[in-house]
Amino acid sequence: MKVVKAKINDIDKAVDLAFSMQSNIETRCRSLLLDASREQIYDMFSSYVERDEHEILLVEKDGKLEGLTPIYWMEEDLYVSYAQGPYGYDYEAVANCLYDYVAENFKGYKFYVNTASEHTKSIKFYENKDFQKIEEAVMLKLENFSSDYSNEFVQELNKNNSRNLYNWIEGCIDQDTYWNSKRISENLDRFIILGYFEKGIKGHIIGRGSVNYTEIIAFSGDEIVKEKLFRSFISKANKRNVKLIDLYTEDDYEVSLGTKYGFKLYDNNNCFLKYL
Repeated sequence: MKVVKAKINDIDKAVDLAFSMQSNIETRCRSLLLDASREQIYDMFSSYVERDEHEILLVEKDGKLEGLTPIYWMEEDLYVSYAQGPYGYDYEAVANCLYDYVAENFKGYKFYVNTASEHTKSIKFYENKDFQKIEEAVMLKLENFSSDYSNEFVQELNKNNSRNLYNWIEGCIDQDTYWNSKRISENLDRFIILGYFEKGIKGHIIGRGSVNYTEIIAFSGDEIVKEKLFRSFISKANKRNVKLIDLYTEDDYEVSLGTKYGFKLYDNNNCFLKYL
């Protein structure tokens, strides 16, 4: 088997393979969902062929497509990740081929992979390759919601509280976190950021997304603070005409909060890390 970088005319056959496996809960690949359409996969794969620091890696044997994965990396951060996959008729053989390629071409990088709990072959593969499981999370979503809750101690990021809030955020992340306070401050139009201020800052919540969508990517505080921040966040998202909120978490209390305020469980994710 060998790894080949896909060109635009390879996309159709790559999508055919991926789509046939995405609808099976035991062979589907995060981050797409089980019910992902062929059009969604096609759009994703096409964009990866055309963007810098993105590729579709095909695994071929005797000229026949055996498997693939989209991959992206950030040279500045020494970060590399499978965006979707790998897919393979012989999963272990394809995964080994792709792993060897990444290990050879991205030495010194942090290698992140994601997979669903039901994809037991992939979980076993990463464990056998000495990846560290860093997250085992569930995913909840809230759609078609309305809220006008407010709390006197919850403030949105502004010029008066930004220093305290950014310092707090930095204290809640580790060195490998991509969305640190510097990157957030350079992309504020993509974020909803709230802090809880009662005799100093006691917690925060951050949502990242687009006009109609936001994902909660950071959440801190004790249980009382978290509930007030959570309710305030839903109201702020509603005022911004957000249509869908995603909550990605491995914290039991946050799951219970989501359930209490109408979020529905819809997926899970296991994240693995290896330093190459």
